[in-house]
Amino acid sequence: MTDKKQRPVDHRKVSRHLLPLAGFALAFSFLLVLFALFVIGLPEQLTQRINAQVLKAGIPLHFDSIRLSHQGWVLGNARIYSASPDDLKPMLRAKKLYVLAWPADWKNLSRANWNFKVYVKTLAVSLGQSWENTLPPTHPFRTVHRLKASLTAGPEFVTVKKAYAQWGEAEIRAHGSVSLSGRGKSKQSADKLRKRDVSLPVFSSVAAETADVLSRLQFEQDPQITLDFNLDSAHPDQAVLDAALSAKGLLWNGHRYESLSGVLNCLNRQLTLSSLELAQSDGSRLTLYGTSDIADGETTLSATNTLSVQDLLALLPEKKRNALTTSQAYPSGRFDFIAQFGPAPVKQLFSKITMDVQAAGIKRLDLTLDPLTFRLIRNGDQLTLNDIQANANGGPLSGNFSLDLGSKAWSAEVQAQCDPGPVG
Repeated sequence: MTDKKQRPVDHRKVSRHLLPLAGFALAFSFLLVLFALFVIGLPEQLTQRINAQVLKAGIPLHFDSIRLSHQGWVLGNARIYSASPDDLKPMLRAKKLYVLAWPADWKNLSRANWNFKVYVKTLAVSLGQSWENTLPPTHPFRTVHRLKASLTAGPEFVTVKKAYAQWGEAEIRAHGSVSLSGRGKSKQSADKLRKRDVSLPVFSSVAAETADVLSRLQFEQDPQITLDFNLDSAHPDQAVLDAALSAKGLLWNGHRYESLSGVLNCLNRQLTLSSLELAQSDGSRLTLYGTSDIADGETTLSATNTLSVQDLLALLPEKKRNALTTSQAYPSGRFDFIAQFGPAPVKQLFSKITMDVQAAGIKRLDLTLDPLTFRLIRNGDQLTLNDIQANANGGPLSGNFSLDLGSKAWSAEVQAQCDPGPVG
């Protein structure tokens, strides 16, 4: 019996066979990992660690899961809470938040800021308890649709380069910055800051009432809103906001108005309405401007008007229009005036009025006053009409009138000569 001679191993042939096999194994492993990221997502412990790092970096974002998609990373049940300890529900909430991220400086990854593209199909909005109580869950302002944003984030800032969303039938475009430098403060100092911030409930109430009114407006074209903001988490009272509105073809109570536009600013806890203008195609318009302190609600509002009586009456609530009909007083023609409301809390604005009516006309039973001018002053229950001047049934009329709205006691001093005879 003879031993067979053992042949030497050809390592090159082995390598040629093993390399494709190893490549296949690596590719298969990569596909498995990719499949797991798409279908299952990151492990729960890793997700929690990433969320903790995000919160530590000053970004108040909570999420329950992370997985991969063709649009980037998907954060499941993403939530942002307000600074108020009374708001248990998240201020913003999305079932799926799509995020695409890359470093702003590839050469210095450890210190680089990060660029983000964000997309949300539906975003639930809750701006406090008043918001929850006033607006039902199906209200159009409870949900933001198709939010898209491009932003840059660093350890102490977030800059929104551009953002677009549809909210309450309006198209909104925004850009601005948020400073996060104050988020490293101790919990005690943050709690003190929140306790001092008494403006939050006021803001929630005003925002809810405003959203409720805006939801009843119908436009022939979607309103366009632009926002420019600068916020500081350490000094919320120093928030800066500039907002502009432009809309065409407003429909209200069966009446059409040509356009609605406005500019609103917020600085040092004071809202400034630079202008809010409702205009008709003939050039007539109603313009409002004023200021409001966010903390205590103290508000001053001014108005100038050249709209017709019919255009103005259509703006009134149905109960007010019915009351005017019951009184058998029928305004007609023009109603030009300059008015000031307040200073007073928003809900008491109409209790403090000074109005100069420069051109008006009114008819009641067999008495016609046209043209009519006067000065109206209301302070609480005291209402006076001074410097009344009118053409009454073809003759001159002048006088003054006062009324106590509480006791209904009144007095008048009128001098007139008109057809069919003297009045007063």
